[in-house]
Amino acid sequence: MAARLLDRVLSAGYRGLSTQAGRTGPLEVTAPDGSGVESLDSDGVRYQAALRVDALKVGLLRVLVQLTWIRPGTIGAAGAGQLTVMRYVSDPTLALAAR
Repeated sequence: MAARLLDRVLSAGYRGLSTQAGRTGPLEVTAPDGSGVESLDSDGVRYQAALRVDALKVGLLRVLVQLTWIRPGTIGAAGAGQLTVMRYVSDPTLALAAR
């Protein structure tokens, strides 16, 4: 699920993501019907996601998607979990200009 969320965010490309630099906040997860929701309940587990976009230097962004989940005590071991995935995105026009 984290990879799918990250792919969806990265589809905006560098130009779209650069407008989000400095943003930290909730990220909608996709429900089975295709709608965006703040949290998704699946098989008794509640998933939520957050997005963080940092401008590291000119032409370089760091994109982090943090997926958290909470499993109630009625199914196996209760508790929360967390997974953070990160990608660096560079401005493709800088590479062309360097040639």
